[in-house]
Amino acid sequence: MVVEVSIGTFHKGANKSYLLKMSTTSDFTWTQYEDCRTFDNGHCYPLKNGDFPNHHSLSNHIIFPLTSYSMKYHDCSNSSGYLIKDTFTFRSTPSPSKHLEFPNITFGCGCKNHDPLAKDKSYQIAGVFGLGIGERSFTNQIQNQSEGKFSYCLVHVFMKNPPPLYLRFGTDIKPPSSSQTIKFLESSTHAYIVDLVDLGVNKEQLHIHNRQINSPSLKFKGIVFDSGTIMSYLSKGAYDIVVSQLDKHFSKYKGEFKKEIDSKFLIYSRIKGKGYNNIPGVTFYFKGGAKLDVNPEGTFMKKLQGGKETFRLMIRETKTGCWSIFVVVLEYAFSCVSRMNE
Repeated sequence: MVVEVSIGTFHKGANKSYLLKMSTTSDFTWTQYEDCRTFDNGHCYPLKNGDFPNHHSLSNHIIFPLTSYSMKYHDCSNSSGYLIKDTFTFRSTPSPSKHLEFPNITFGCGCKNHDPLAKDKSYQIAGVFGLGIGERSFTNQIQNQSEGKFSYCLVHVFMKNPPPLYLRFGTDIKPPSSSQTIKFLESSTHAYIVDLVDLGVNKEQLHIHNRQINSPSLKFKGIVFDSGTIMSYLSKGAYDIVVSQLDKHFSKYKGEFKKEIDSKFLIYSRIKGKGYNNIPGVTFYFKGGAKLDVNPEGTFMKKLQGGKETFRLMIRETKTGCWSIFVVVLEYAFSCVSRMNE
């Protein structure tokens, strides 16, 4: 998910708007700024809307003593630079002025940046918007307005007649009556981690042993909510059981499905024309009784390939020493996440 935010204050009130990748696993916000082209050892990646001209912003404040930062991410992107303060402005439907301003937000001015997806000037992601747990989280910086709470709704980009997408803070949050509460596990990271206790396929609970879900080879117990990736990751034991159950499900339709494996995905294919008919979903069960049924469109990515339909499983086996990850938006899945400082 990306967030559109205007940063800075300029002559005639013309703000500079940027798209930042929303991250629930990092508490740090940064954007690429124009001095990356002149800074010693600086590096810029190509951006459609240009770099943030922080020196021209009337509301810009450099933090003294100068404080540097360095961030690295699992997708091999990285950024380093120094901290500044400036005004962040968002378009807001409830606000009479249609905009909300938050002055003196601390964030990073990136002078040495790399994003492997930025191939040319058509690329629009200018940095990261950190909503993870931590002192520098945007939610924490606007504590008086947010009361430590935020929520958002995401849907698949191809969903027909989708509900409104939103990012909300504080008293503007109105959880639906059917919402379920999941407690976060204590962690030394900036991520939101919850206790995953079981999985299901086609709404059939699998009763997986806790030692297989929370393998000793994983970095942490539990599963991480992550808004910055399109794939979910499970421990080897849990992943193998889910795949075994999927194989069992597809075998009921003799001759209809063929199992394939490439370097990135587990794939089930068939002659095209049936859409998601006979394709199962996956259920995530959390401690305390909450569960999330991810429908077939959220569990598999459908793609036409020649004369057949392919269904790519959007779940992978996590690497040793890493953590399990739950994608907060899984294709068509409606997701609302909130945090409270209680």
